[in-house]
Amino acid sequence: MTHAENLAVHVAETMVWWTLEKPLVVQPGGNVQRRGRLVVDEEGAVHEPGPAVRALVERRTALLEQAGWPGSWRSTWLPGRFLLFLTSLNLVDGAANVMSAGFYGEFNFPPCDLWVEFLGEIRLGNGSREQALLSWIPEAFVPLAQRGIEVNPEECLGWVEDLAPQLQGELTAIVGG
Repeated sequence: MTHAENLAVHVAETMVWWTLEKPLVVQPGGNVQRRGRLVVDEEGAVHEPGPAVRALVERRTALLEQAGWPGSWRSTWLPGRFLLFLTSLNLVDGAANVMSAGFYGEFNFPPCDLWVEFLGEIRLGNGSREQALLSWIPEAFVPLAQRGIEVNPEECLGWVEDLAPQLQGELTAIVGG
């Protein structure tokens, strides 16, 4: 399978998982509650993000297979945006967690149920190269994700179209729009 095909499958799996599990809920008062079956040790993932993300994606794939998926992944595209978490720039300051009402974890990770893939190294729009976690953010949670981006001093969180336009082009080719 090519990288683009693999990425397409992981995007579809993330969206199908979201549809089946509904792992995030905004509680009365505005705080985000995580209630998904996928769990990750974020503190450990800070030091070894690649293996942590790959293990989680493999676990999600296995759970989806148990549920009878894969299905027609071309029909699963849902509205939302793609987020990059530049793991090597992370200062773990907690501001994104506080300002997003718990959408981001204490270590700046987006919710693990929304992780698509760990990108070993990508070229950013500014010409630098960084490791990144790619996540898909459902449309309803984009405003909370944006709040975390805005207060993140090290700028390790950002929308794909802002940080890596080339990657945004690849994702647009996969999901359309």
